[in-house]
Amino acid sequence: MPRPTSTPSSTSAHTINMATSSPSTPNPAPPAGIPATTRPRSDNIDPSAYIAPSVGLPTTVSPSSLGDFKTCPRLYRFRHLEKIQEPPSEVMVRGSMVHDALDELFSQPPEKRSKEVLHDIFRAVWLKRRDKYLELFPSTEDQRAFGMAGLKLLSNYLKVETPAEQEPLMREFRMRVPFPDGPSVTGILDRVDLEPGSGEWVVVDYKTGKAPALKYSDAVNERIMNDKFFQLKVYALLLEQVKQRTPTRLKLIYLDGPTVMSMRLRREDLAETKTELLGLWERIVGAWKADSFPATPGKLCEWCSFKSICPAWNFTREEGGEVEGMKSVGGVEGDAWVAGRDAKGGVAQG
Repeated sequence: MPRPTSTPSSTSAHTINMATSSPSTPNPAPPAGIPATTRPRSDNIDPSAYIAPSVGLPTTVSPSSLGDFKTCPRLYRFRHLEKIQEPPSEVMVRGSMVHDALDELFSQPPEKRSKEVLHDIFRAVWLKRRDKYLELFPSTEDQRAFGMAGLKLLSNYLKVETPAEQEPLMREFRMRVPFPDGPSVTGILDRVDLEPGSGEWVVVDYKTGKAPALKYSDAVNERIMNDKFFQLKVYALLLEQVKQRTPTRLKLIYLDGPTVMSMRLRREDLAETKTELLGLWERIVGAWKADSFPATPGKLCEWCSFKSICPAWNFTREEGGEVEGMKSVGGVEGDAWVAGRDAKGGVAQG
């Protein structure tokens, strides 16, 4: 695998059929007593009354669902087979709004892709959706802190790219590709750019978190980067089928930093990605047939939305053990940042 190196549109679904036939499998059934149109929320489930329901074999996977299975098969079962809804989190909401703001920025003429316009787009997205998430931000201070954090991420983006110089070929591009004797694989990529001069395609993905710290051995660092770029390599694999064009570079933009990481894509990378994807699918099928989706306890368990009904979490608590986890971080009118003003009346800067 090449070592990644750090470096300073369409909205309709696109599908290609690669399979001659596909077996019919039932849709996952909701837990007993719950209407088919209702998805229970994990924070509303009584742990003492929870019984794991029977689930059908999925017919579709995505890079994120495959990532969940690699992280914790039990998480995959909760989220993608039982389809239990999760309560919204501040990180999730901010990530969604930041992505939408960046997408909308590229709907503007190049000369209008400024910091001020980007911030105003984010404020408009917040105003449109805030009532849906008031449970997360009960006070005006909470709302302002959320908004300022989002503006900072967007300001960070402008430190690593000049949007007026970018003209994406595709944005928020939806793909679905059925693989013979396997699942349909779906994906929504953030952006595909045309490389100036060469005309090569570059797959771009925004991340609102921090870039991984490559402080380990070369082998471990390479494994970390291969994992981080797996999603984009799957997107490249799908693009090759949908558009008959193979991207040559992948780019991750980590906004909490900011840091840009890129990888040159080789032909053998796509073959290895397809092999890994189908291997994960075989493991999912095997787990479903055996009805065995074991949990993988670790540091991330502390933040898991399903820990109250997870047998591994409850077992460690009942035994008196602890799943090692990171500690939770537990005058301004709320919309001052929306109006572009800070507490003293100045322009709020991210």
